[in-house]
Amino acid sequence: MRQELAAYCSSVRRSDDCAGQVIRVLKELDAYDNTIIMFLSDHGMPFPFAKPAMYYLSTHTPLMVRWYGVTSSGAADDHHVLGTVDLFPTLAEMLSQEW
Repeated sequence: MRQELAAYCSSVRRSDDCAGQVIRVLKELDAYDNTIIMFLSDHGMPFPFAKPAMYYLSTHTPLMVRWYGVTSSGAADDHHVLGTVDLFPTLAEMLSQEW
């Protein structure tokens, strides 16, 4: 269990590092404020009371969106349910708006 947890934490760290590199490059290219950034993940490792059951940890997964001028830093929505099936129409609507 310790090895699995360590590997999971390592993958989270690598993901964070990669996201940071993408943001760094967007800023270097002066494209950061003209780019919609979305990060989402699955339920992670099948730890007890997580992925394989309908507990709190199995129904809450990360979704982070940065859309310059629209989203607010640190804002959180704890009231709406989202499924990945919602992402395509949402992205299509986002991209149809004028920048």
